[in-house]
Amino acid sequence: MGHAADIGSWEGAEGLIARCVGEFGRIDGLVNNAGRYHIGLAEEITEKDVRGVIESHVYGTLFCTVHAIRRM
Repeated sequence: MGHAADIGSWEGAEGLIARCVGEFGRIDGLVNNAGRYHIGLAEEITEKDVRGVIESHVYGTLFCTVHAIRRM
């Protein structure tokens, strides 16, 4: 099963967890393994690159965790 979502958004993370519960009936655990990275020279990194990493790694982890805990 795959589910494309922007987990860096509250709604995207909520939709992912809802899909899991819909497919399997419940959620017993969560592994936060989504991530995003940027390869390049420091002087080439943009604000958009940095925000993408933060949104995925920090917000995505937190948002998925909150929505999963609410369903456990």
